[in-house]
Amino acid sequence: MRNANGQGSISWDKAREKFIAAFTSPLGKRIYKRFATRQEAADWLASQRSAVVTGSYIEPTKLTVGEWLLLWLDKYKKNSVRIRTMELYMLLASHCAPIAHIPLQKLTPPDVQALYSELLKTLSPNTVGKVHRLLHAAMKRALLSGLVVRNVIEATECPKPIAPPEIVTFTRDEIEKIYEAAKSYVGGRYFPLVYLAISTGMRMGELLALRRQDIRGNEISISRNLQELNSGKLIISPPKTRAGRRIITVPPDVIRVVLAPLSSSTVTGIDSYIFATGNGTPISPRNIGRAWRGIMKLAGIQYRNFHVLRHTHATDLLAQGVPIVEVAHRLGHARVSHTLELYGHAIPTYDQKISEKVAYLYRAK
Repeated sequence: MRNANGQGSISWDKAREKFIAAFTSPLGKRIYKRFATRQEAADWLASQRSAVVTGSYIEPTKLTVGEWLLLWLDKYKKNSVRIRTMELYMLLASHCAPIAHIPLQKLTPPDVQALYSELLKTLSPNTVGKVHRLLHAAMKRALLSGLVVRNVIEATECPKPIAPPEIVTFTRDEIEKIYEAAKSYVGGRYFPLVYLAISTGMRMGELLALRRQDIRGNEISISRNLQELNSGKLIISPPKTRAGRRIITVPPDVIRVVLAPLSSSTVTGIDSYIFATGNGTPISPRNIGRAWRGIMKLAGIQYRNFHVLRHTHATDLLAQGVPIVEVAHRLGHARVSHTLELYGHAIPTYDQKISEKVAYLYRAK
């Protein structure tokens, strides 16, 4: 039976003993669906017509979850994020393989929750949380693009993240041992790098991207970051935030130590890298990582990664009473709250002095 005014039709499929409801979508695509009863078929047709009238109709698509993730990453993320970030997104998307075959419009919260349970067998809750956020963003775009009727990820529970470990630092005695080890390791080649790292709190990528022109007097201009891709390729990129572009000052002695190796280098142009290979190219972060392990072993202290030099710099400055706003600027943090969250424990307490001020301000007369 065909309804009037092109509102769809219902027919009987004798072979399958089902009622077939047929509907022409707003894009002119003929949609078919089978039902056990005529009433179910009629109800479905009514729901489709209502969705068209209210603007909530979604065109059917055979696009799978995996296909949509790859399409979303390519069209919406590839040109708006850093290459390293894109590599991370691709890795997170690969963790979604167990649900990649499911049609996008048929994905359910239980499907996603089952994925999380499976991933938690081999991945940390923090990593699974990143997968959750990736899926949420992808499904949000699918919703805005009219591919799905809702973001099913909103009906799932993200695994509770594990609290990050407490910030670790080096003691003054350990720093002295690191200095001595760095001066001895392969002829002291890496001592200037280590000395500048502890004296500035700069990130490894920022240190390795420094050029001769970035140092003027006792000021260092930080505007670049060196990254190593999974392929081993080295790239130079700008800081993630405006706060990452900054100028910091260091003692003249630090500058002398850092620039001393350049006096004997055959590559000394204004664009030359401060820390470079023999032919003037930047040093790979992986090579620095290996050298750092050698220095730590030679120093005879428990291994902590290179980034701990940055943590040590920040906590020592705060312990000396340097305002947290100044420390945040020196570290290139976009938000002071982030600095406070990481290093607030190092801020000296002035509770006794506060108590004395309260007594003066609010004493009863």
